[in-house]
Amino acid sequence: MDTGLEALKPIKLLPPEKDGGKSVLAALQERRTVRRISREPLPLQTISTLLWAAFGVNREESLFGKPGRTAASASNSQEIDLYVVMAEGVYLYEAIPHILTPVISGDFRPLASYRGMARAPLSIIYVVDLTQYDTSEKQPDPYREKRVKLQQREEGQIFNVDML
Repeated sequence: MDTGLEALKPIKLLPPEKDGGKSVLAALQERRTVRRISREPLPLQTISTLLWAAFGVNREESLFGKPGRTAASASNSQEIDLYVVMAEGVYLYEAIPHILTPVISGDFRPLASYRGMARAPLSIIYVVDLTQYDTSEKQPDPYREKRVKLQQREEGQIFNVDML
């Protein structure tokens, strides 16, 4: 299968904006559903900040010697991958070093979107990869049933955070 990756280059993201903006309470007060989705591309700064907020690195070290993330993951396994779907192709968000790595070229937004969202400038797809789940003896439970429960819980946590 020709992925057309030679046409796509990695996108070096800008440092996320961490100052300014509204308080969480003000954002909740103004929260509403908008179904008029702009087709205008998002500025690189907006994409950078959005991806950092979704699952970026916010501290050098956290539990089990791994970098800390802006969103929780089960036992800090960090088994979540974010794929960014844009008009030119699909990219994998790599929090370290804060870049978008090409996966496949082409406009897959209609396949990765819900209803009228196919016109949106980008979609973010969350993928939980249980093969990345840390099953070492320092983790609370290395058994599959526990991993599946944690996966479902964490998908809900991330979805709730993302909806803010």
